[in-house]
Amino acid sequence: MVYKTRIDPKGPTRHLGRRGALKQTTFVRLKKAQGLLTVESALEVMLLSLLDLSNQVVEIQYQPFTIDVANNRLFQTHQDLKNHRQALRDAGRTGIFYTPDIQATLQIACERTIEVIEAKDSDWIPSEDDYYGQKLITAKELLESRGVGFNLYEASNRGLYQSPLSNNVNKLHCAKMQRENALGTLSNDYLEYLQNRERMLDVLSRGPQTICELAKQCAVQTTTVWHLFIDELVTTDLQAKALGPSTMLQLPATNTSSAASLFYTTLLSLRTSSMSSTVATQAIPLPLVMQGVVYE
Repeated sequence: MVYKTRIDPKGPTRHLGRRGALKQTTFVRLKKAQGLLTVESALEVMLLSLLDLSNQVVEIQYQPFTIDVANNRLFQTHQDLKNHRQALRDAGRTGIFYTPDIQATLQIACERTIEVIEAKDSDWIPSEDDYYGQKLITAKELLESRGVGFNLYEASNRGLYQSPLSNNVNKLHCAKMQRENALGTLSNDYLEYLQNRERMLDVLSRGPQTICELAKQCAVQTTTVWHLFIDELVTTDLQAKALGPSTMLQLPATNTSSAASLFYTTLLSLRTSSMSSTVATQAIPLPLVMQGVVYE
């Protein structure tokens, strides 16, 4: 666990390890996010990896802001949130605070959208009738009224450690991160992939192949074939079983830019509809505040 002895006033609103709880954390590095992330659960690790792998995601932010849902205000820096808390104390008021897990910026065809993601263990999905559930619904309505999507994703954190999906996503994400080292040198299997990519796609255009069959026909390593998944040029069921020599792969049924990619389609399978914004909640008429600027 990371314990920050000094808080950057321009840094994130929430810091792990400062709430008195000995909560397990994991370090994650992504292509589409800056720095080394400190992540709270196995589900968050997998969601972040899927987002990082998806060609439709252009930017990822972990715990990007904090919302005071009681006062309809959003803060992106620790100092802004600290000032707001002090102002509430001075006025004898309280806030109801919520920090989402992930914010992803997606580029699908010509449309760019923002999705805020809340990750929850399937053993503990908030009810629309309880306090936390109502807080999520209010945050969802506030964000969606400003054109930002909000969705809840669920899976069993305990089960993820043994699931084929988590195993496959971790392997593919590691392979992506190892394509190029800090000195800009490309890995051997990635170089072999670049040299044989069109040949492999030509073989697959004539019908599905297993990883082993394709590797033999194209005289490449089996790990070289994995890069076809990373570039989302082929498709398979990542949730069925662990990737191996007998894994069947084929070209996608459609290559249109508006179609959901392999990894984003897998991500969508974890989205739950239990958090519905159709539940009647009290409207919040106040403006949204971001970094001290009021947006009507």
